[in-house]
Amino acid sequence: MESGNIKNQEENEQSKKIDPLDNEKLREAVRTFLRVEKRVEVKKFIENNTTHLLNSFTKNSENKIDLNKQTIDAIITVLIEAVEKARLTKALVEIFSAVQLSQIEYMNFQGDPLFSIGYTFTFNFNAGTCFIEIIDDNGFILQTGFKLIYTNKIFSKTPNKDLRIIKNHLKQHYFNDLTQIINGVRLINYANNISQCYVSRFKMDCKKVNNFNIMNKNTWSNANQRRPRTTDY
Repeated sequence: MESGNIKNQEENEQSKKIDPLDNEKLREAVRTFLRVEKRVEVKKFIENNTTHLLNSFTKNSENKIDLNKQTIDAIITVLIEAVEKARLTKALVEIFSAVQLSQIEYMNFQGDPLFSIGYTFTFNFNAGTCFIEIIDDNGFILQTGFKLIYTNKIFSKTPNKDLRIIKNHLKQHYFNDLTQIINGVRLINYANNISQCYVSRFKMDCKKVNNFNIMNKNTWSNANQRRPRTTDY
């Protein structure tokens, strides 16, 4: 009887021993696996979307990109997937570098500390110039989007047509929209549980502009919490 108690006691003591693989080593193995999986996922994202953009970009005799439904849809798809899935600034920068868009100096026109680090790519299209902006927050995409700036020679039907393409694409992705008027500018907002975006139309230096911006809700919320608070006296 006594030997049975000793045996049970030894089994209990043995059961209390924790295999290192059940704690820190296991957790580190899982972290390593997830990092590798993330790198593979991001690599596929870069490769697939680089190919997608290259296939959608066709140039005319003036070496300008023909901006059409296929091109606009491709750019929006890349930006949405970057914000909702990859989320890494580096991934998006690599894609636009790979398709050989011109990179110019990023300017923080708003003077907002949250917008202090960014990247700007540009290309000429058949009706004007496109500027693609990526704003970084600790390696993650805080906000991205594009401006289509049309030359004065372009009739209004071209910007209107392109705006319809943008809105139709977003409506299919988000299934909802909300229109606001802010400082005289009409904003069409779209959102789901991961991202939110808006489209606007305005004039800049007498030129018509179609504007699109998108952000990840969690990234934006985390960054906004670090924004310096002002005290009203």
